[in-house]
Amino acid sequence: MYKQEYPRPQMVRSNWLNLNGKWSFGFDDTDKGLKEKWYKNPSLDSEIEVPFAFQTKLSGILWGYTT
Repeated sequence: MYKQEYPRPQMVRSNWLNLNGKWSFGFDDTDKGLKEKWYKNPSLDSEIEVPFAFQTKLSGILWGYTT
């Protein structure tokens, strides 16, 4: 989703693109993706709301949270 807001209006640049929004990604908790060349066949099986860290509720990743 393209969003118009600028994080620091006092420092606006003429050529700027906001990357906030939903992004697909895959976790590599075991740190083996590079060695096993996951980049050749990526598994983007999760989504995150950027700019929020994956540890926060606003990221959309609800691991460990109870409702």
